[in-house]
Amino acid sequence: MTRRDFFKSFKLTKKPDVHTLNMPVRPPYSAINETFELCLGCPGSCASICPTKVIVIQEDKTPHLDYHQGGCVFCGDCAKACDKGVLTLSNPSEIRAIAHLDTTRCEAWNQIPCDSCIAICEPMAILFYAKFNPKIDLSSCTACGFCVKACHDRAMSVLPS
Repeated sequence: MTRRDFFKSFKLTKKPDVHTLNMPVRPPYSAINETFELCLGCPGSCASICPTKVIVIQEDKTPHLDYHQGGCVFCGDCAKACDKGVLTLSNPSEIRAIAHLDTTRCEAWNQIPCDSCIAICEPMAILFYAKFNPKIDLSSCTACGFCVKACHDRAMSVLPS
């Protein structure tokens, strides 16, 4: 490992741009280029069947993930309930988004012991260094969003990638 690579390994997740902050995070099981226009005439079956209630219907009548409601367990119920073909089990069971940690809000980054995000992270994608300074391992993160709801400081977010 070069010296440059060593110091790059401490880099936090990329900062979101203004355009990304206004985009919705879509449910898993959607095609990569899906526009969600077919959802306009749908009663929102994917949202009503979601066991964690993370899928909500926006004002434009399309589904997005609201991580303050819960997280995604990738159960596939939303894809099974979608009769418009927007969400299907043949599409990838991935959420095209990345987790972001705002270190200015995070208690652990401000030397206050807190591990609420790591306790809920099933893929163990949040790494702590000496009980402080958590970092998100983006290669392990599934963007499920359970860390967002668990973080009482609202330091965690999941943004479209």
